[in-house]
Amino acid sequence: MSYFSLAELRSKDISARLNISERLLKLSSGIDPNTSEKELQYADAGHQLIWSLFDDDPTAKRDFIYRAFDEDRFLIVSSRFPKDKAEIWSLESKDYTPHLVAQKRYGFSLRVNPTIALSQPYQARSKPTDVLIHAEKQQGYSLTSQEKEDVVLDWLASRLVSRGAEIERDRCGLMNYGRHQIPRRPQKGESNMAFKSKATFSFVDIEGVLKVTHPESLQQTLLTGIGRGKAFGLGLLLLRPLSD
Repeated sequence: MSYFSLAELRSKDISARLNISERLLKLSSGIDPNTSEKELQYADAGHQLIWSLFDDDPTAKRDFIYRAFDEDRFLIVSSRFPKDKAEIWSLESKDYTPHLVAQKRYGFSLRVNPTIALSQPYQARSKPTDVLIHAEKQQGYSLTSQEKEDVVLDWLASRLVSRGAEIERDRCGLMNYGRHQIPRRPQKGESNMAFKSKATFSFVDIEGVLKVTHPESLQQTLLTGIGRGKAFGLGLLLLRPLSD
């Protein structure tokens, strides 16, 4: 069973939201409660706030994906029913079992971290790299807006082909490209000073039209998302029916 939820914070005050997020973070992460978190960023705040809806099992791994539409509203797909123990949310949830039809077209919206895995000399593990940064290094110049869109759509098409869909390129567009910085969690054995360093990841907003090629595969993609950074509001693929 999966659930689709609209979650809206009751408090409209940004300082109140961050205070709630700080409190939840300190209670759940094991970080010293005296650690300063003035650098807490919105992406990380949203991450902690959404986690508060699924903290009934402290041993559970993340089993939800979400997208923030502004500072107050989030769409969430989860395998567990969200519970507002902190009493800070207005929640609307429903069972979510997408029924897709082969060859049918849908409008889509996606905020995603577009990365490729590059092998590193003398390293066993590959390194995830922003596909646009990699393309500019390969070309040796800054890409135009159209070239950036082409790179991103090529990346998305390659990801969706194994996930049950193909995009209609002439009806798709790159709407936004940005980067988030969030405080990096101290790793085991590190001091809390490590919290002052930043982790950076990029995101793109893509909208357009896709065609279903394999309903079961695309249904799984709707439940599990695409790409990296899912804990920070990336990867949730949203579909809407198109009028005939």
